[in-house]
Amino acid sequence: MERELETRGAVSSHPRRPSLTPYLLIAPALTLLFIFNLLPSLAVFLVSLFHWNLASPPRFVGLKNYQELLHSASVGHALEVTALYALGVVLGTLVLGLAIAYAMSEVRRAQGFYRTAYLLPYVLPLVSTSVIWLWIYQPQFGILNSILGSLHLPQPGWIESTRYALPSVILFTLWHDVGFSSLILLAALLGVPRELKESARVDGASEATIFFRISLPWITPALLFVTIVTTLSSFRSFTQIYELTGGGPVHATTVLAFLIYLEGFQFFRFGYAAALSVLLFVILVALTWAQLRLGRGVRP
Repeated sequence: MERELETRGAVSSHPRRPSLTPYLLIAPALTLLFIFNLLPSLAVFLVSLFHWNLASPPRFVGLKNYQELLHSASVGHALEVTALYALGVVLGTLVLGLAIAYAMSEVRRAQGFYRTAYLLPYVLPLVSTSVIWLWIYQPQFGILNSILGSLHLPQPGWIESTRYALPSVILFTLWHDVGFSSLILLAALLGVPRELKESARVDGASEATIFFRISLPWITPALLFVTIVTTLSSFRSFTQIYELTGGGPVHATTVLAFLIYLEGFQFFRFGYAAALSVLLFVILVALTWAQLRLGRGVRP
C-alpha cells in the first residue's frame, strides 16, 4: 500500500504537459480570421492616417481626416439618416418578427411550409430582390401604385420622393430580413414551458396576459439577440440603398455605409473613407456594448 501511494505521489509531482492538438486544430481558422479580418481592419486604420487618392503617393496627415469628418455636414446628415433607418428596421423587425413568430407558434398544420415561406426572402440575393422591388416602387407603372390607383388612394413617388424614399427602403429591408428574426423568436416561443401557460389558463388568465406576463419575459434573451444582430445589420446596409435609390433623392437615403462608398470609390478619397469606416466601427462597438449592458442579467 505504501509503495502504491509513493508511486501515485511521484506521478502527481510531475504535471502532464498540455496537449498541442486543440491549438493545431483551430490554427487554420485563426489564420483565416487573422488574414481576412484582423489584418484588413488594421490596414483600414493605417490608411485613415494618410491622404491617398491613387493619383499621387500616400501622404501622412495624422488625424486630419478625423478632424474633417467631425466638422462635416455630410457626415452629420448621414449619421442622422442612418439612425432613422436603423430605428425603423430594428423596431419593425421586433414587432413584425414577434407577431409572425407568435402566429406560427399557434399553427398546427403546415408549419414547415410557413417557415420556409417566411425565410425564403432572406435567402434570396439582395441585388435581384432589390431590382424586383425597384419595379414595384416605380411611380408611373409600378404594381404598388397601380393597386393604390385602383382603390382611389394616393400614389406616392416612393423611391423618387424625398419623403417616402427612406421608408420605402425600410419596408424592403423588413420584407427581406424579418423571416430570419421570426424563426429565432419562434424557437424561443416554442421553448416556453407549457406547464406555466396551462397553470395560468387554469387560474383564468387570458391569452394576452399569458403572452405579456409569461411568454414575453421568457424570450427576452432571444429579443436581445435579434436586437443586436438587426442593429449591426442595419448600420452596415448598403446593397439595397445602392440598388433602390443610389443614396437619393437629394441624399435622403445616404446612410453612413453609402457615404463611405461615395468618398472611397467615387471621389477616391481613400484615407477619408477609411476614417469613416473606423467611425462606423466605433459606433457599432459602442451600440453593441450598450445593448449588452442593458441586457445584462436577462434570463428566461
